[in-house]
Amino acid sequence: CQLHGNPVQYFIRAVDNTGHATESETRTIYFASSTTDSDSDGLTNDMERQIGTDPNNPDSDSDGLKDGWEVLGIDKDGDGRTDLDLPGMGSHPLLRDIFLELDWMEDNQHSHRPEADVVQLFVNAFAAKNIRLHVDTGQWGGGNTIPHQIKATWHMYDFDTQAKRNAYTAGNRYLFDIKTDNFDEDRLGIFYWGIFVHEQPGTTGQGEIGGNFFVAMRPTSRNVAKAGTLMHEFGHTLQLGHGGRLDNELEYDSIHFKPNYRSIMSYHFQFSGVPKTDRTGLILYDLDYSDQELRDLDENNLNERTGLTATNRNYQSYYSCKDRGHGFGFRDVVENKTVGRNNYLIVSFQLNGSAVDWNCDGDFIDNDPNVNINGNGDNEFDADGGPLETLYTRSDWDKIVLPMGCPRYGLEDDFSEDDVINVWEERDNCPEHDAIRASFSGKQIEGIPPEYPFFGEACDKIDNDEDGEVDEGCPDEDADGIVDALDNCPQKANKNQKDSNGDFVGDACQEEYNFEVTTTNQTVEKPEKQVEETLIEPQALNMLLIIVGVLVIIIVCTVVGLVLHSKGKKSNKKKK
Repeated sequence: CQLHGNPVQYFIRAVDNTGHATESETRTIYFASSTTDSDSDGLTNDMERQIGTDPNNPDSDSDGLKDGWEVLGIDKDGDGRTDLDLPGMGSHPLLRDIFLELDWMEDNQHSHRPEADVVQLFVNAFAAKNIRLHVDTGQWGGGNTIPHQIKATWHMYDFDTQAKRNAYTAGNRYLFDIKTDNFDEDRLGIFYWGIFVHEQPGTTGQGEIGGNFFVAMRPTSRNVAKAGTLMHEFGHTLQLGHGGRLDNELEYDSIHFKPNYRSIMSYHFQFSGVPKTDRTGLILYDLDYSDQELRDLDENNLNERTGLTATNRNYQSYYSCKDRGHGFGFRDVVENKTVGRNNYLIVSFQLNGSAVDWNCDGDFIDNDPNVNINGNGDNEFDADGGPLETLYTRSDWDKIVLPMGCPRYGLEDDFSEDDVINVWEERDNCPEHDAIRASFSGKQIEGIPPEYPFFGEACDKIDNDEDGEVDEGCPDEDADGIVDALDNCPQKANKNQKDSNGDFVGDACQEEYNFEVTTTNQTVEKPEKQVEETLIEPQALNMLLIIVGVLVIIIVCTVVGLVLHSKGKKSNKKKK
């Protein structure tokens, strides 16, 4: 009987004598005809063809994780046992996955643990772009509680041993040392790491290339501000600057407040999300990286008659200018700040090609005003000191670098946590990181974004615009009363939001993502099929059939036993 390459499906169904029935989920058995593994990813070519991965590409979905890791887990020490169970955490070889551990500081008076809604907003922002973000806040062994300390510092920026001794004497440990004590070494090179710390002077967080960052927000801050800052700092680890990333180069664009850069990486949007209008004109704020390039803006030659046009004409953005006393509509002026004798404005505008009053002189007819529209280009919008320059538009989602360290690094060679984790030591394998270090070198990327008032809703269970309504206009695709931005299963109604394994994907949606692929004792989840699948060698078929038979016997005997027991009770009653 030649079964190779022909999957067999089966399920178990049991019926009692009253007609009541129960049945198992359908299982699919795949038969591998050879042990050839052309791309050395741990899966045979037969297995890959049946799963749908590329037998000649060790990373079919280009997320920096080998297909075999995402199906079987990772055996880092080669002892035949899984050290890192990625499939148990929801990895999938045909969907881009990112793994992140979040720790936090707390004491007996307050905690910086991120609220579940904060993480859900963050996870859903990536899910909207078909990226599965797996955040461990304790459900998979991470999510550590760290003793509270006032100052947070990366030791990579401070190599003075005396300074380190002083810091430790004051009770402030370096964050890399905290990570070393709390981060499972099996996760090195696979999991990004972040920590929520005590609020810090001069910054709301810091990020570094290759996977570490911290968020420094007050526990009382709005959830959308925490989630926005979490996504902002994580964006730095994914190699995005405050103005995006240069095309095809691993180098930050560090120009702030660009009107043609609509991203959570811009200080304009970090605390609120990026704005857009709905069909009725209500303003909503989303957590989002830039999803398209618009048009470069030359501050020496701006044209007010032709604004900016996005694919989604409901998108909005901001620019800054000096107030010339002409006034704007209620929703146009987002912020008005007085510095010295001048007033500076943040003005919103629609990305639908309509005219924009770049110089704020009250008209929309100037063809070439020379005006600064992003402040000083650093972290101050209310300044005249910035140069007149070309502001380059950037897209983000197509440029984020998911693999830790160098793109695709570690796939051609044997996996080694020592040379994958430390991007600073990867120069021989990834020379472009020299340029990154030069632009990032020796200083923390920090600053405090301005906090603007809301003119709409951020879809976070709070009345952001203080109009007496909460989350009005926020989409709820499945009409279950939970807005999509916070719904752990936006596609299916699940009002109870049950999430048994705490992975921020509701149980109602798990079947869309889950099926089992088994080789011996390891499983992986796959979304396209709502069946459980098994990859086995032909010689294992007899054993599987025996197991299935035993299960059938157990179920049937149990049902028969219950029926007989029930009849026995009735017989005893009649005798009485």
